[in-house]
This record gives sequence, C-alpha cells and structure tokens, in this order.
Amino acid sequence: MKIGLKNLVSRQRAQLKRTFRAFSHEWKYRRLSTVGVTIENLRVSFDTSDAYSKRWWFPRYLDGRIHEPAVTHLAVRLAKHAQWFADVGANLGWYTCIVASFLPGGRVDAFEMNPALCEILERNVHLNHLDAHVHNVAITADSREVSFLTGESMGTYIPKTGSHAAGRTLQVQGRTLDEFCSANQGRGLVKIDVEGAEMDVLSGMGFLLKRPDLDLLIELHPWAMEEFGSSPSRILEVLQGHGYQVRELRGLRRESADIVAFNPSLVVGNTMIWATRSTDVPG
Repeated sequence: MKIGLKNLVSRQRAQLKRTFRAFSHEWKYRRLSTVGVTIENLRVSFDTSDAYSKRWWFPRYLDGRIHEPAVTHLAVRLAKHAQWFADVGANLGWYTCIVASFLPGGRVDAFEMNPALCEILERNVHLNHLDAHVHNVAITADSREVSFLTGESMGTYIPKTGSHAAGRTLQVQGRTLDEFCSANQGRGLVKIDVEGAEMDVLSGMGFLLKRPDLDLLIELHPWAMEEFGSSPSRILEVLQGHGYQVRELRGLRRESADIVAFNPSLVVGNTMIWATRSTDVPG
C-alpha cells in the first residue's frame, strides 16, 4: 500500500511539474503568434497561437532556424523535380508547407490522424495560401479503424502488442496510400513519419512502390518498430525488393548530412532514409 501511494504521489508531482512548465512556456512566448523561415529566398510562415505549436517551435527554432535542415533541403530539391507530394504523418505541417511552396501547381496531400493537429495543419496551409489537401485519416495497410493515444505528444499509434502509455484513446479511419495517390500523374515524393508504423504504411503502397518515378523519405523509429513486429532490416528488404536504392541521411538534424548506403545494423536511434530508383542526388 505504501509503495502504491508513493508511486501515485510521484506521478502527481511529475504531472504538476509538466503542467507548470507548459504554462510557463506558453506565457513566455505568448506574444509570438506566427514564426517564419526562409529557404532559398522563399518565406514560409507558421501559426504559433496554440500551446502545442509554441512547444514545438520555441525556443529551438527561434531566429529562423530550420527544422531537420539536411532533410528539408533534400525534400526541396526533390520537390523541384516532382509533380505531386504526399505527407504521411504531417503533424503541424512543416514538410507540407515547405514542399508545397516549391511545388506550385502540383498535387499535395497531407495525412494526419489527430484531429487537433489537423486544425493546426490547416491553419498553416491557409496562412501560406497553399493548395494542399488535408486529410484526417491514418495511412495504413488496409481500410480499417485505427486507435491512437492523444496527449502531450498530440497523437501516436497504440502499439499492436499493447501499451501502458497515458493518454486519451481516439479512433480514426484508416486508408491506404494507394487509394489516395495511385491516379497521380508524374514523378512523386512521399514523406513518412509515423512513429513505428512505417511497415504498415508501405504495406498499403503495393501499387505506388511499383512506379519507377517515386522518391520516399522515411523516418525510422526503431524503438517503436519492434512493437509493430517490424524492423529497419525489414524495411530495407521490402524497398530493395521493389528495386529501390536505400540511402541514409546520416546527421538528419545537422545543416548538411552525409548521404550513405543504408545499413540497418548500424541504426541506434531515429534515422531518415531516402529510397529512390535514381542514381543521382538532385541538384
């Protein structure tokens, strides 16, 4: 009984500390309702009026600093050669807005399963006057309802092996990326960031993966992939089985990253890979 009470008190104290930090953070940056970044002389703005956006942006991206600069710059270079873009796990819309800004006239679809994040994402799309389509769905291996936890992290899948994480459970409709994008014409770019469910997304891309003109940027989350019965090695096997060369952006959060052959045995943390059939890095 004493141990249980002690654990309860400890959790309550931790929650109070988190609440206080969140309140202090929101108060400190209360006057900052938008933030902007400049990439290749093009200005892109983001709404920071809500508490989540303030936590995401400040203080790490003050003074115009770029999120995941090496990945962002590669995405921009790929976008210049693309006719359509799909952002799977769009969050508040960093890649949606950046890529769409360099893809005028192209088709842009952003997929986010958390309805609260979809609202932020739509605000950012509208703020930049972009023609991007926001979908409140989960991209999965098939059409089924998906459950996820929402809390401070604003949403993640519940692992298939079960979860003891705190949060509120919500349901959202699942769809495959093939359903949305198979009819798209021309070269495509897909970014996937789904916190462990990478294989689930790829499993619903059977048609798209056969196309010769598709580039994929996939952030691997090895700590979560195990709970989905997947692994970086399995991802590599599937992509190579479809004829893709798979490269790693080593140092994805640095200003520039080394682009090297992907070796799953070397993965120790979140890792960004680029899968392509092209032999050249776009200029």
